[in-house]
Amino acid sequence: MLESFISYAVRGGPRIAFGAMLTRAGYKYNTNPVKAFKGVAQAATVNEVSWGSWLLDVTQKSARNELEFRRQDKIAPGDVPFGVSNSQLVTLEQGGTQ
Repeated sequence: MLESFISYAVRGGPRIAFGAMLTRAGYKYNTNPVKAFKGVAQAATVNEVSWGSWLLDVTQKSARNELEFRRQDKIAPGDVPFGVSNSQLVTLEQGGTQ
């Protein structure tokens, strides 16, 4: 829970800044498109921090879940759950136990 809280805070901060910067660019520079575009570009750069942290967070959580799945089911990395090469299935077909 603490990890998710910190992760959401890291992703949420840049999102709030992104919205604030877009709003500022739209209202303050509504008659100057060059300055407005610079504000939008700065906001997009800040938003990329949020997306980068999201990507790292999802990759880390997915890898952890996959490792936990492999540990719980004790499936060898090359085994397909219902494939002919699955060692557990072959053992069951032979009538033995592991």
